[in-house]
Amino acid sequence: MDVPPRTVAGIVTLLLAASSWTGCTHENDGAGDRGTPMPSATAESGAASASSPTPTRAPDELEVTPASYPYGKRGAPTLLRARDGTTIVVFEPDQGSQQTSYRLYDNRWRPRTPLLRVDAELVVLQGTAKGFVGRAFRYRRDGSTELAEWVTIDPRGQVEPVADQPDRSTPARRLRPGDLDLQVLNGAPFGYRPADDSVRKKPRPPWGGNGYVVDVDTDGSTCALRPGPLSTGTIHVSTDEGRPVTELTVAGVVPADSGPRLQYCDVNEERILVETGGENPLWLHTLDLEGRYLSSQRLGGLLDPYLWYLLPDGRLVTGTNRPGLMAATDASNEAMEFRRGPIQRDVGFDVLGDEILVLRGDAVDVSEDAGVTWREYDLAMP
Repeated sequence: MDVPPRTVAGIVTLLLAASSWTGCTHENDGAGDRGTPMPSATAESGAASASSPTPTRAPDELEVTPASYPYGKRGAPTLLRARDGTTIVVFEPDQGSQQTSYRLYDNRWRPRTPLLRVDAELVVLQGTAKGFVGRAFRYRRDGSTELAEWVTIDPRGQVEPVADQPDRSTPARRLRPGDLDLQVLNGAPFGYRPADDSVRKKPRPPWGGNGYVVDVDTDGSTCALRPGPLSTGTIHVSTDEGRPVTELTVAGVVPADSGPRLQYCDVNEERILVETGGENPLWLHTLDLEGRYLSSQRLGGLLDPYLWYLLPDGRLVTGTNRPGLMAATDASNEAMEFRRGPIQRDVGFDVLGDEILVLRGDAVDVSEDAGVTWREYDLAMP
């Protein structure tokens, strides 16, 4: 089943069968200086032990250096935001490359770092208070894994291994307030604890087995379902890192002509969106957090079935077949209107918080009012 594109930037998403997927214009007040070259990242080394499962590694395995070109620039970059407003733009490596380039910006899109490079596949998953957490991978020519570590990216762009990394013998424990969900790696559930710089295994929920589609947003909201017959379909939603999870039956709530299959869902602190259809997505239904039905939108035509987001206030925005987007006029999502903007069908957009973002080479267009007005920032790429 095709699913809406997502940034691991605005949202961290996961197909538990091992495929993962995941936008803006600001007033241009100047790009600021480009910063200075970053010193090489340093790292502690030492043999792994029972009390500290962190593997031994060479001091320069995750060395960060200035980059002269955003590797993989033609691909869709990952966008993610830290709690202090810092945004990271990560350019996906070209096929076969194990070099990832990225850059950090402040909340006005002024560069905080030069364009940086690390010689690994860097997957950024969550924003922390002042940085980011994710995974770094490197593979040998025979396909075996040379490096696989949980890492943090600090405000200077330095990549450092997480101090306490889980191994196969690490017991699973429930997350607590302040921990960050890292639902990734074929559904293996993990969480990051900023207080002690540790990654922890968490118990696998009963709905977290193979075949489930799980959407974990960066605000901790989670929606999970097993795609299948709508008549027996159930969704599992949480707005607090899975504490607690509410189980909702969709059949009998959405209209009877919604198609035979339950396909996808999303949730935030205001609304639940449920996607249904047949072989392809046909409808998006809006429910409140108690599971009460509010409205439905037919997908296709003006509403792109594969490019849509739920804004923090509960409004739906979608791609469309014209230069712009479609946005709901209120959080019931009953009425949609076209809003012209710098969005083409082959470009798309992302959402970070209440901002809609459109990356265009060396610039980013930003809307903070669901596409009514747009502003541009220069990303100051080399």
